[in-house]
Amino acid sequence: MSKQDQYLKGLLIRGLVDNRKLAGVANATKLPNGEYGFCLMCLKGSTLDIYDTNMNQDVGQLLYSVDLTKISKLKTSTFIFNTYISFTYEGFPYKLTNCLHKQLYAEIKKEAGF
Repeated sequence: MSKQDQYLKGLLIRGLVDNRKLAGVANATKLPNGEYGFCLMCLKGSTLDIYDTNMNQDVGQLLYSVDLTKISKLKTSTFIFNTYISFTYEGFPYKLTNCLHKQLYAEIKKEAGF
């Protein structure tokens, strides 16, 4: 089992992701309270949880829990040199960059109805 698989299995055991085991580290460039830096996006059902993290992918405190059925202005790019996801939730803009997990982006779009 690869390190990535072990990591995702750990997130599943902790209840941070569902059976799809979709999570990815990104660089937060725009969050409602001005936070920035590394974060971990975890998809569980139609909820995207954004956790503080570090270079070792240690899961820190939960920063935001986003109901994807209520987001607007969703934009994603999976081009290798310009990956990002941006959306508006409860009137606040979110932008996360440099996550290379294309399946995570695809499932976020699906859960959001885009």
